[in-house]
Order: sequence, then structure tokens, then C-alpha cells
Amino acid sequence: MNSKLTTYILVAIIVVLAGFAYYTSSQVNELKRETTVWKNKYEEALEDMEDAFKRLEEKDNQLKGALEEAQMERLRAEEALLSAQKSSRK
Repeated sequence: MNSKLTTYILVAIIVVLAGFAYYTSSQVNELKRETTVWKNKYEEALEDMEDAFKRLEEKDNQLKGALEEAQMERLRAEEALLSAQKSSRK
């Protein structure tokens, strides 16, 4: 009698442990899938960030060029103004 009860208890424990192992394995597989998805999203975000950085560098260079051009035009305008003021005084 005692032997049967022990056997049933051991079988029940084995069944519970097998169920827990299956559940744990399923959870691990789900986490692996989620990790893959998030890794892909992270890599995509990194690529987007690099593209955005390149665009910002291009815009920065364009703005620097425009600033230099505007400063040169301002100097020309100031020189023209000074020249006009000198010629109007004569």
C-alpha cells in the first residue's frame, strides 16, 4: 500500500515537473522571438539614426556655405554703401 502511494506521488511529481519544464521551454522560446524582434527594431533605429545624422551633417555644411556666402554679400554691400557715401560727398 505504501509503495503504491509513493509511486503515485512520484508520478504526480514527474507529471508536474514535466508540465513546468514544457511551460518554461515555451516561455524561453517566446522570449527568444521577442528578443529577435526587438533586436531588429533596434538595428533599424540605429540605421535611421545614422541616416538622420548624415542628413544633419549635410544641412550643417549647406548652412555653413550659406552663412559664408551671406557674410561675403554683406561685406560687398557694406563696401558698396561706403563707396556710394564717398561719391555722394564729392
